[in-house]
Amino acid sequence: MKAKDVAVGVKVQDVCNYPVKNGIIIGTKLSDGDAVVAVEWSNGSLAKVNIADLSVIDPLLERDFHDIAAKIAKAALLIGEANVLARNHKTDLSSLAYNYDEHIDHGVSALFTALNNAGWNSSSMSC
Repeated sequence: MKAKDVAVGVKVQDVCNYPVKNGIIIGTKLSDGDAVVAVEWSNGSLAKVNIADLSVIDPLLERDFHDIAAKIAKAALLIGEANVLARNHKTDLSSLAYNYDEHIDHGVSALFTALNNAGWNSSSMSC
């Protein structure tokens, strides 16, 4: 992607740094060449950025960000509540998943499958 391929006003993310920064392209015709654009970050700072370090935010996906975040937060809350119940019996979800009940094991398996399908996976999750 080159600077001429994006328009002023397009929302972008810095994909090369953590934490992720969101911004808006405010200039594409810079003297630095066709690989650099001007970005105003969400914190108000300005920067010249290599276009290869940016990802365009899909406006249709952005429309659903709030709902996606709410569902993730709800899942986290429910997992936390389940863990509190387990801790009331001096155990935790990890121990329950592999040592006690097929219903719990099925639930944890479904959770791992959902996380894996969402792109979140780690070999340490099943340790």
